[in-house]
Amino acid sequence: MKKGIQAQKQKRENADKELLQKWQNDYFNAFNEFENLKQQLETDYPEYYAEKNNTETASIEALQSTLAESQTVLSYFIGEEKIYLFAITPDEYEVFAVDKPDNWEDLIRRYLQSIKFNQKDSFQQLSFELYQTLLQEAVHHIIAPFEEEAKQVFIIPHAELHYLPFETLLISEADTSTPYNELDYLLNHFQ
Repeated sequence: MKKGIQAQKQKRENADKELLQKWQNDYFNAFNEFENLKQQLETDYPEYYAEKNNTETASIEALQSTLAESQTVLSYFIGEEKIYLFAITPDEYEVFAVDKPDNWEDLIRRYLQSIKFNQKDSFQQLSFELYQTLLQEAVHHIIAPFEEEAKQVFIIPHAELHYLPFETLLISEADTSTPYNELDYLLNHFQ
């Protein structure tokens, strides 16, 4: 409806004034109904409303108390020059900072293209490079992927990392003749 109103307004003299007026009235009425519903929810369900609008950030200790022994949270922040990784387990909390590669955005773009266009050589090289940049230090210091019990890893991405399929990262280099199903993916070591 909003787009229709904008489209009619852009037509200026050629706008269908009757249709425009109807849509504006409908939009106004729908907006008022929505606001009334929000007020009613606030009145009828104050606990829900308070929780929904709670912007308080959980503390590290609170998060740690909810994690099982085999669970780890990895949260990223992409800065101007560094990539920060916050690794949280039930009993440890560490922050890792690595230099952000000069070609960072291009690296992500090329990796996604290597998957999309089935470019195996490029995929393997970029996948391992991204693993080294984003996870290697944390994996070997905190997560210990080679334990018998598989760890659950919750990844909270930031910025362009939202597009990155972390499970496809390779944690070791492989010969380019190695078939896809025999590569050492991150997914093979963590849930």
